[in-house]
Amino acid sequence: MNFVDLHIHGAFGVDLVAADSAALDRLALGLAGRGYDAFLPTLVPLRPDALDRVADHLGAWMRERRAGDGRGALPLGVHFEGPFVSDARSGALHSDCFLDGRDARASSRFFAAFERFPGTAMVTLAPEIPGGLELVAEFRRRKTLVSIGHTDATYAELEAAFAAGARHMTHFCNAMRPMHHREPGPIAYGLLQREISVDVIADGHHLHPRMLELIAREGR
Repeated sequence: MNFVDLHIHGAFGVDLVAADSAALDRLALGLAGRGYDAFLPTLVPLRPDALDRVADHLGAWMRERRAGDGRGALPLGVHFEGPFVSDARSGALHSDCFLDGRDARASSRFFAAFERFPGTAMVTLAPEIPGGLELVAEFRRRKTLVSIGHTDATYAELEAAFAAGARHMTHFCNAMRPMHHREPGPIAYGLLQREISVDVIADGHHLHPRMLELIAREGR
């Protein structure tokens, strides 16, 4: 296998939320042409009716795909970037679509849509939101890779999330509480915790080149 893209909302003129089967093929073929064997189509927080529509068209396309079918990079599952994330670190995500553990009805509807996607899922969440640690455990029970992101968590809250099953961090350093000498937060946690993997936006804009150097050095 060459590369696997864990976090992609679209490319080559294709938006995953609105794409039909032909557009999804164009995206997958474009990724394959750049050395990617597989990817996780990534969804932002959506309103329930919009998520249902995406489950219909994207889920159906994913179920059609087979290794070696000539249609490009293979979707391994879906990455849900939210909706269980922090208002304080929303970044480019629409906070009016965020959820937390207090709204059992809305959470149940999300999980009903979640189950309609085939493959191995990944979810980015913030463990400090109400019910956050219980959500980490629930996603782990569903054999989902839990990634910490869009979070204002403290170092202690990150340790609790690790104990509950979180093992990755999304666009490390971005949309996270900054590091402080009295509250090291998620950035220090990601640098120090050897059992946690991270992904970064290495475009020279989202992170300073020296920060990328530090992450690479600490990851050795």
